[in-house]
Amino acid sequence: MLVLLLSSALFGLGSEAQEALAHPGALAAPAHQATTPTTLEIANQCTGQPKDSPSGGIPSDIPFVEWGVQHPAACYLQLRTPLPRSPEDSALLGPAIPYIWVDIEDMAGGCYDPPPGPFTPPELFLRITGADKLRIDSRPERGKIEENNWSSEGWGPWTQVYSSPVVPGQILRVPFSQLTSGAITSFEVRISAGDEVRQLGVSFPAVC
Repeated sequence: MLVLLLSSALFGLGSEAQEALAHPGALAAPAHQATTPTTLEIANQCTGQPKDSPSGGIPSDIPFVEWGVQHPAACYLQLRTPLPRSPEDSALLGPAIPYIWVDIEDMAGGCYDPPPGPFTPPELFLRITGADKLRIDSRPERGKIEENNWSSEGWGPWTQVYSSPVVPGQILRVPFSQLTSGAITSFEVRISAGDEVRQLGVSFPAVC
């Protein structure tokens, strides 16, 4: 009678459950799915775009390449090598890092009369995969202009200036004017997506 009851109970179970009871360990725990590694691509200039592209749209599959590589249509990160710093400036500002030079009317304090046109504010182009959020922190170089010379007083605090959800592979466009954190002539940005972090300097004229 006991054998009949056990047989009935097993018959009511699904085939996978019967297999598990018959061979413990036959059903291994599911393997963890591999996570997509984070990639963070940065550019400050994109070339070769169709002029009739809606709102200046950039194809999401455009290559991001190193500056100096010739390509008919690509996005480039044009970095300048920083000038050597004096021991005093190094103590005040830390080691110099590569920077982007921005020479534009709205950051130069009205150096052009009349202003040039048509005018397009410079921006960062960012493409991320493997992360669902982008964050940019900025810190300004504090100081003052004395007799047309810049007198630095060191870095201000890091402040979050930009945050955005990320669509994998989609290109984000962020104007530099949103990232200055009140800087008069230079600032640094720290760009974070997933486990990827990049830090760049941005300089623009404090005086004409």
